[in-house]
Amino acid sequence: MSVEVCCELQDSMSGSVTNEMEMGETREVKRRYLIGRCMGFNHCVDEISRYAPPYVLSDGAGIFWVRKRLDVAGVGNRYFDCTATYQTLVPKFDDGGGGGGGGGGGGGMEQPQPGGIAWDTTGHTERIYQALEETKYPEDPDTPSFENAINVSGNAVEGIDVVRPGMRYSETWVLPASIALADAFVGAVHRLTGTVNDAKFRVFEPGEALFMGGRCQWQGDQPYAPVTFEFECRPNQNTQGNMWYTPGLGYEIPKEGWEYIWIKYQDSVSGSNLIKRPQYVYKNKVFEKRDWFAQGLLIADPAKKVGRTRSGIRGQQAPAGGGNVT
Repeated sequence: MSVEVCCELQDSMSGSVTNEMEMGETREVKRRYLIGRCMGFNHCVDEISRYAPPYVLSDGAGIFWVRKRLDVAGVGNRYFDCTATYQTLVPKFDDGGGGGGGGGGGGGMEQPQPGGIAWDTTGHTERIYQALEETKYPEDPDTPSFENAINVSGNAVEGIDVVRPGMRYSETWVLPASIALADAFVGAVHRLTGTVNDAKFRVFEPGEALFMGGRCQWQGDQPYAPVTFEFECRPNQNTQGNMWYTPGLGYEIPKEGWEYIWIKYQDSVSGSNLIKRPQYVYKNKVFEKRDWFAQGLLIADPAKKVGRTRSGIRGQQAPAGGGNVT
């Protein structure tokens, strides 16, 4: 049985815009109808979907809308007041146009779009085993010197935890779902997790940034998805006047941020005391270096950066659907 009448009410098309900061703005529109004479709630829901379908494109703007909610209220005599709430996320666009790394020929949402940056420089703790200086008490020849070794107990050098410069850094990008969910891209993010940058990345020199991985949460009714990429960064010590220094042995060693240095101690005698003294220094490479952009991490393209001024909101073509939101 078909309905006898469906009228769009005067206050239909009321809406709101919410700035989502990192990604763009969420637009919400409510369309309101009076529909009758329906046999009941389920019949009403089926019939109103002809006028307010679950997925629509706006007139002219090319924005993909999702019906997030449908409210149905009976008003008597088998008539129903129906409010369809439509919502869409409209990304902010990079003013650089189509440069670098999205896999499409044009600009807009064929490309990854820069979102937001977060960083934290509260540092990290690191256990050290050699002090910068050593002062003995009492200061006489019978007090053994441990050559700056810290917290020597029996046959072990215990060391101590200290705060070192470090940064937790993340970027959020808005990617087309066709990129964010593509096997090649997801596989590249997975394989590059736990590697350090082979080329300069943002302000970080080669060897300073460790890629901790990415997070994506896609809503199945949206053509794009925010993806957050996490990094931990430690400064290199490989320039004149900024070397890793070994108190006790006196070596100055060039060290990249994520290389690891440790010291081998030997038994020695100071006066009548058996002590531990540093003997050898070892530097280990523990993370592979990778060219992130060449191996599929699209945001590592030097031409694409978060933090630049971006242009305003533009319409985006999306999968075709029935109906219109105007």
